[in-house]
Amino acid sequence: MVQEELVQKRWHKAEKTAWLLQAVPFIRFVAITGSLAYGMVKESSDIDIFLIAKKNRIWLARGLATVFIRLTGQYRTERKRAGMICPNRFVTDDYLLIQPENRYHAQDYTQMIPLFDVGGMYDQFIEKNKWMEKFGYFKPRRASALVYSPFLNNLRKIGEFILGGMLGDVLENIYRNYQLTNLKKEFSDLNEENSTIIANDKEIRIHPHPFK
Repeated sequence: MVQEELVQKRWHKAEKTAWLLQAVPFIRFVAITGSLAYGMVKESSDIDIFLIAKKNRIWLARGLATVFIRLTGQYRTERKRAGMICPNRFVTDDYLLIQPENRYHAQDYTQMIPLFDVGGMYDQFIEKNKWMEKFGYFKPRRASALVYSPFLNNLRKIGEFILGGMLGDVLENIYRNYQLTNLKKEFSDLNEENSTIIANDKEIRIHPHPFK
């Protein structure tokens, strides 16, 4: 498959995934990062997505988003990577700072392409991470490729209404304990100093392969 056809195929899948994720309670932002955002896709490449969740609901949002993606059969695993969806980083809407501050992150997150945005999260994210400018990277001057469905947005709001109180608090704790247990089993360096595997109530980043 030629490069242009491969990029178009992956973009179609990414847009469908972002369209579906609009229905997930407490998701505020979905963007494409990595090779697809650069238009430099290989057959073996997965599709990296970055998500912003409402504060105090990051574990519930991640858990539900994972369920939604798995139901489509497109969730990236170690055995099945090529062309699959990899939600490898979540942050909350009150903690938009990307760490550590390095050239890799500056390039990756200024070149990301938003697909779903509630309440102008993209502009807030760029403002919070102005440190990226010291590496010579700035917010791209191009239109964002946004998807939107009134029906799915209303479903998300209904879900947030139902899960916004005590029930949501209980489920957040359940999802936190369940996911942390699984992450500890999978990654021995979880939350250790200089680890690329971080999981807490403000951010969840899963980068098994170190970067500079």
